[in-house]
Amino acid sequence: MLIRQLPLIFYSKYLRYYLLAVCGGACLILLIGLISLCFCKADKKAALPQKVKKLDEKSYDLMGTGALALNQQFVDFPLPDLKREILLLGCNQRPDAKDELLRLGLRGSSSELVLKMGQVVYLKYGEDLEFSSEKTPFWLCLNLDNENKLYAEVGISLLDAQEKKTRFLLEEVIGKVSEKMAMSQGYQLIQQGTWLEPDLLLEKYGGEEYRSRAGKKRILVDGQIYFVSEDLPLTWKDDSWVQGVASKGLLARLIDRGQGVNIELWDETGLERIDLNLPEQRIERSVIRMQEVMTQIRKRTSKRISCRLDNKSIHLKEGEWVLHQESGWRVLSSLEEIERYLEYQLIGELFIFDGVEKRDGAEFLKGSFFDKYRLQMVDVELPFAKQAKVEPVRRYSSKGDASRELHEREAKRRVEPARYR
Repeated sequence: MLIRQLPLIFYSKYLRYYLLAVCGGACLILLIGLISLCFCKADKKAALPQKVKKLDEKSYDLMGTGALALNQQFVDFPLPDLKREILLLGCNQRPDAKDELLRLGLRGSSSELVLKMGQVVYLKYGEDLEFSSEKTPFWLCLNLDNENKLYAEVGISLLDAQEKKTRFLLEEVIGKVSEKMAMSQGYQLIQQGTWLEPDLLLEKYGGEEYRSRAGKKRILVDGQIYFVSEDLPLTWKDDSWVQGVASKGLLARLIDRGQGVNIELWDETGLERIDLNLPEQRIERSVIRMQEVMTQIRKRTSKRISCRLDNKSIHLKEGEWVLHQESGWRVLSSLEEIERYLEYQLIGELFIFDGVEKRDGAEFLKGSFFDKYRLQMVDVELPFAKQAKVEPVRRYSSKGDASRELHEREAKRRVEPARYR
């Protein structure tokens, strides 16, 4: 019996504490209510103003001015700096371009936009800056200034038909070569090219027709040589590079940078541009020495000579050109062959016979030698071969005259030794 009653006694102890806590809380709430009631009665007893002062008309006119002005105005705020956000990925500045198209991108975004010069583009802010297909207060426009520099103008249209604008210089960002460009044959050939110093042959023998090319650097691409001229770009046509011919393929503009040659390369659209810096072609000096290969030089007339070139007999007239290739030496006998050589359709070492010069009683062959790329010019001056003196054959009218001369020679031979006895 005692075991069953123990739990009831145990729980009754805690029940008594619970009832005391509830009663204490109720008393506290009642006390707070009485205090609040007292404060409310005290506020009702406060004296109200007996009379409100009437404002005159001038006072009403001053309302809405000063710090409490009611006129609608926008708080001045700076425009976002987009110099590093707007990317000019391409600008169609091909020499043969008809429309000035631009390709824009946004930093941190893969979206791109192709637009014309002067076209307005709308922007919006999401998580990042984005192009908007709908009209927004935030806009962008690209234009060229008087110095042909590209500027970006950014503005925000306000509700009161006003605009807040700013502008900054926009420079083209040259990115990586696209896969399409990298796989093209024209790009692979021209990026392996080299540049050469000016053609020395044209400077001395080019004449009026080739004077415009004299002093210009050249590039060597796939065995072909082209002159560096911004006015004569290269175009990719029929699987080869040609100069000064219109084409819708790749286009390369050659620029002389003083210490080298730079190439601006555009794709078909003109919106992808690549800058290439070509290395200089290293040329070893020619091993041919004219004094060794040109022998047995003999003067035939005042303007003609005969000689042997690599053991091949050749007759030359003053002003003739002699070309050396793997097959040997040969004279360029026609004007067509000379023009082909000047246009690099024929490549090889060249000797030009300038004529015969007489100095200090002796006569010399004068000429000029050029290596196959015409980077080296050597003035050639070679003596004529000495000829052995041959006594003229005497003709006798009779046998008596011949025998008489024989006796005179024999007598002279016998007398001369006596002088030294």
